[in-house]
Amino acid sequence: QKNGRENGFLPGGGVVWYKKELEWNPLWEGKKVFIEFDGAYMNSTVWLNGYKLGFYPNGYLGFSYDLTPYLVKGTNVLSVRLDNSRLPSARWYSGIGIYRHVNLVTTDPVHIARFGTCIRAEEISTESARICIETEVNSPEACEVPIKLISVIRDSRGREVGRSQRNGQISCYQLTLFDTICVENPRLWSPDTPECYYMESFVEKEGKIVDNYTTRFGIRRLEYIPEKGFRLNGIPTKMKGVCLHQNMGAVGTALAEDIWHKRLIQLKKMGCNAIRTSHYPYAPEFYAMCDTLGFMVIDEPWDGWFHWYGCHKVPYDYSNDFLDWWEKDLPDFIKRDRNCPSVVMWSLGNEVWGYDR
Repeated sequence: QKNGRENGFLPGGGVVWYKKELEWNPLWEGKKVFIEFDGAYMNSTVWLNGYKLGFYPNGYLGFSYDLTPYLVKGTNVLSVRLDNSRLPSARWYSGIGIYRHVNLVTTDPVHIARFGTCIRAEEISTESARICIETEVNSPEACEVPIKLISVIRDSRGREVGRSQRNGQISCYQLTLFDTICVENPRLWSPDTPECYYMESFVEKEGKIVDNYTTRFGIRRLEYIPEKGFRLNGIPTKMKGVCLHQNMGAVGTALAEDIWHKRLIQLKKMGCNAIRTSHYPYAPEFYAMCDTLGFMVIDEPWDGWFHWYGCHKVPYDYSNDFLDWWEKDLPDFIKRDRNCPSVVMWSLGNEVWGYDR
């Protein structure tokens, strides 16, 4: 089935199925096993061994399911159905299918939640910075579980620059631990000096490390002053940027990291220092490149909200699902990207009011 002019009259509609056999791994015994999709377009339904894990309409934001209750010791069958049969569903070429990475993640029952770290830099100067850390630790057990959380910060060269530890006790499925670490002589993130730091979080239970999680972040100070404009680390900074879509010309939308890297290098050579993600969340790899190459990002979650008076941009886009899903999708979107030093501004949508009215 073909799309209209916005999609270049290219094929992109219909229903597609994926099937994957997973052989039981003895290392899964006593563990939690998750499947994580970074993006699948669109209206996905996922089953494991005939059990429906869930439905998710958004084609641009990742989602995750717990496989543990449905795994068997033998051959496990994972099935995915994607439905883009109602067209048009976007004002650009979207394609259809699983077009970003899919990861199988194994953790201890007591583990750091997906996107469960929140890192903020405060009291920033060239001499020091105070790193404030929030860490969500999950447990399937309602009983009390004593743990120790060890946080280690390393610079881009792998050198340890700070460490802390905090004791806690999970009493109701989830525990949020707060801590601070002082980093001396920090290298401040900017487009000219895109210095990233990495926080390694370790969960210790009964004297053993049972889980670890790495978070990339940066140390920088953002100021938006009406009389003075935007300042990055106290320096007046102009955003010289572009709006991009994730599709890569004739290559399509399936994630091709080498092409994205080449595109960003070309933009850098042109003098570009900012990118607006129009008009949806991109793949995690894009933000990693912006963090390390030095691009400021205006992060946008969707092209529109709900319809006004029956008017909309295209008949079958995310606005049909907005009222039912935004309260889940918006926090997931923010939690996913909140630690990226490249993200300097958040957008709540594209042409939301003026266009739909």
